[in-house]
Amino acid sequence: ERAEVALLAWALGRPERAIPLWLEAGAFTDARAHAEEAARLLVVEGAHGEAERVLVAVLESTDLPEADARRLRRVLVALLEDAGELARAAAQATALVEAGDDDARPVLARLRIATGEPLRAEAALEGAPATLEVGALRAELAYQRGALAEAETHAHALAAKAQAEGEAEAELTALQTHAKSQLDDMAEARRRFDRYAARARALGSARHEALALGGRGVAAIRARALDDAERDLRRAAALAEEADDPKGRALAWHNLAVVAHLRHRWGDAREAYEEALRWLRLLGHRASLARCAYNLGELYERLGALDRARAVARLGTEVGGGATLPPAAQAEGWVLRGRVELQARDAPAAEAAFEEAAEHLGVLDPSRRAAVALGRARAAMALGALDDAEALLGALPAELPDAQQAEAALARAELVRLRHGRLGRELPHAERALKAA
Repeated sequence: ERAEVALLAWALGRPERAIPLWLEAGAFTDARAHAEEAARLLVVEGAHGEAERVLVAVLESTDLPEADARRLRRVLVALLEDAGELARAAAQATALVEAGDDDARPVLARLRIATGEPLRAEAALEGAPATLEVGALRAELAYQRGALAEAETHAHALAAKAQAEGEAEAELTALQTHAKSQLDDMAEARRRFDRYAARARALGSARHEALALGGRGVAAIRARALDDAERDLRRAAALAEEADDPKGRALAWHNLAVVAHLRHRWGDAREAYEEALRWLRLLGHRASLARCAYNLGELYERLGALDRARAVARLGTEVGGGATLPPAAQAEGWVLRGRVELQARDAPAAEAAFEEAAEHLGVLDPSRRAAVALGRARAAMALGALDDAEALLGALPAELPDAQQAEAALARAELVRLRHGRLGRELPHAERALKAA
């Protein structure tokens, strides 16, 4: 009787009712035969949760042949990834790998990268077949380790090979890594992101076009071309929404928050950070969650709300996984703590925080490296280590964003005053600070 009701439910377009009824009736063959189609029908209707439940029920309730179990679990992984449930997708991909499916290794590695777990991504690729996709993932992981030259070289070669062989996803992934590996020459970085965006449009990938425009927006932020950055990032957010890509939306909103932050539009910055955190929680991307929290903490630090800044710094570390965070993300957390302790006039704590940041620098843009050096110099001055402060300030790059030029000039003025007293020798530095500000 249940099998007959299941058949009727299927005929009436109720796959979420049909599959459990077949399972209850012991009609495992029918449940197995219809499970994949049922999941696809439910996804079309937007019922991702029901589709997942159908597949999990079949996987757990029947003694499936290995080939069928592998096929259905692959469908489940793709479904969860499309729904933005990346941590759960990774758990299912792990089950495939543990069952001996080496073809699932690049899928698992891609998911581990997306959730901010580069070491686990590296481990997932051990034993993976040498495909273009695997090569592109290895280039991305080299970037995340801070081996920029290696990442850039591999990504450039892989993009050309993937294009020649018609492997669109591998080509676009390689183009993305090639573009973002250029941190120092912002004009060249923007040219690379332009090429990446053009190929994404030509290949009809709104998701990759959104990531390309977002990357170009970040390059514009580093060049302090904030109007260009905001325009690119708003377009990236719209394209990511069109592509239903939570990662693209999270990245675009996070960087729109940074733009508002740099413009001192505090209310806009807070709203954009909160929108970014909403999407990052859905993704489960630990490193990005931590970075977003640290940026929000920096906003509070700038406003003098030090208790809130400390609380957000702790939150960032907790949601990010603490010592398991990538080194660059850990460095950003230490920079925030150092700035907070400087404001609180706790020079030893500030010095310790900036020293930790220096040890974890990893892949950070030049302005972050300068922020660490400036923080260490200020802490050294507060502790009376004037020679150390002078050496740190002397090692700063000649070209810095205006805000950091002002901060560096003020620090030099303070250093001169500490060495020589108020004799007017600090005035040129103070004037340079005023001009930059």
